[in-house]
Amino acid sequence: MGRLNMSPSTRHHLAALALAAAASTATSVAVAADDAACHTAHEGEACYDAVQWALTVGILEHPDWYPGLSSQSSFEDFQALLQRTVSDCQTPCPATNCETAAPGSDCYAAVRFARSQEVFSHPDWYPGVSANSSFEDFQRVLFNKNQSNCSNPCPARENPGFQCTSDELDLKVVKPAQKGLNLDDSSFHWCHEDIPSVWPNTKEPVGSLRLFHSWEIDWDEGGRTVARADLVRYVQRHNVKVLVGSAVTCNQTDDDLDWNRTLELIQMLGPNNILGVAVGNEVDLLYTQEYVKSTPECIPELWAGGRYWRVLQERFQQLDNLGPAYSKLPITTVWSPAVVGGDPFVETENAMATSLMRNASALYGQRWVWSINYYSYWNAWAFPDFPFFWRCGRAIHRATCWNAEDMECEVMQGFKGTRQKIKQITNRDDDIFWVSEIGWSSPRTSHVQSMVMRLCSDFTSKQTFAKFYEDFLNYDLGAVEGVRGPDHIFYFSMRDARQFTTEEHFGLLDAGSDPKKLCDMRDCKLKRADFPTKEDSFFNPAQELLWNANANASFTSIFM
Repeated sequence: MGRLNMSPSTRHHLAALALAAAASTATSVAVAADDAACHTAHEGEACYDAVQWALTVGILEHPDWYPGLSSQSSFEDFQALLQRTVSDCQTPCPATNCETAAPGSDCYAAVRFARSQEVFSHPDWYPGVSANSSFEDFQRVLFNKNQSNCSNPCPARENPGFQCTSDELDLKVVKPAQKGLNLDDSSFHWCHEDIPSVWPNTKEPVGSLRLFHSWEIDWDEGGRTVARADLVRYVQRHNVKVLVGSAVTCNQTDDDLDWNRTLELIQMLGPNNILGVAVGNEVDLLYTQEYVKSTPECIPELWAGGRYWRVLQERFQQLDNLGPAYSKLPITTVWSPAVVGGDPFVETENAMATSLMRNASALYGQRWVWSINYYSYWNAWAFPDFPFFWRCGRAIHRATCWNAEDMECEVMQGFKGTRQKIKQITNRDDDIFWVSEIGWSSPRTSHVQSMVMRLCSDFTSKQTFAKFYEDFLNYDLGAVEGVRGPDHIFYFSMRDARQFTTEEHFGLLDAGSDPKKLCDMRDCKLKRADFPTKEDSFFNPAQELLWNANANASFTSIFM
């Protein structure tokens, strides 16, 4: 929070008053039991200035002056303490006379605008607060100015973040400490005040996040300051660990700026809240991006010229220079699903992934983490059930199955195969392996990659989405045919997001129909009716054999 402009004599006077109040009260304070004889100080009153100074400066510099309070205590709590000795301070009204602005209201929009823009262009309009202040701090300023229909806000939330609403909130999360959510760009850029603190459709707290980058280069700078403050507040209050990412592209200047911002964020979060640091996201697919065609020298320089490997070493050395605690953090780069398409991994002029992996593993040992995105959804070789092209029970079963004992489960077999490929390089069974993205889209993505997506609507139905998500929550990260499973897995994603030119619908939160109101949506995407029951099984092996036998007989009678 910002400092109030007070003279030394005024500060000393308030300090004396605070000490007097501390000496004359117990370690707890209380507001009025009712509002019959109460008054919460407003801007322009001497009491307001005294409380704001105590709340924003005094508690930070001299916490012993304010027994029973902390920087997270409410304005009313501070006024209740000071009213004993500051003559202008009355007993504050109870916190029940409060209302924090809800999404969709005029006040909510005004507070967000004030935090992200006006506080930078007109800081004098917002005394005692800064971009790092809470939503409630800004709402209180607007309330005191009688602006935007803002009510007196309730005390700053001890647990920022929210739980989406649904009639199905009883799903269980197996191994929650090893599962996390991807913080998609839409959520980080626009909805950072509403990062889910609980897994959707469950009562289990979110324990880890994956952050793709500290802030996109072309996003507004004011928004970055606010989003960063909200993220740090969320992470520290929920004790969440973050896999922090930084970009590697064809624009070295932008990459350096992004990395410097990332280092700042890493230090704000602190080493205890960092799960790991990833430099580069799906760089093995960088050559496929349209903008790269305008810089044909980029890909040869990045791989054959060794720039990517040099950047990794430089970044990780700068991370280590932050101190001993940072030098022990896991380090990685995130690869696309396509990287497993080589022996052991992709090794072409466009993506020399195997060479980089060998170098990193040799230099960093088991501090190096193997991070790969997986999407059975995008399997281009998934086909409908021949000859009934509108049916796809078998394709759904194979793509959404999380049973380690089922040889047809593409996800499980993918994890097993990746472990075996890692061992080809390290000759170890226990290297750290993270699944950095996995998820399902409903409705269908705008980019259609397989025949089953195009012909079978069940493949991208809400019911299939629900099955995939519920089975993910139940997944125990166990061994597959004796091969160790992944050590951590991140679900993609919180909200629907656009990836390059592709509209995707992987989000677990309801997106609504108006993109401009994305952050106002409070519902989970999935409701109880979306989750399949045992009777709703997409794929029954015995039934499938009967269907196929009848189909083959019909096919033979027609064409033979």
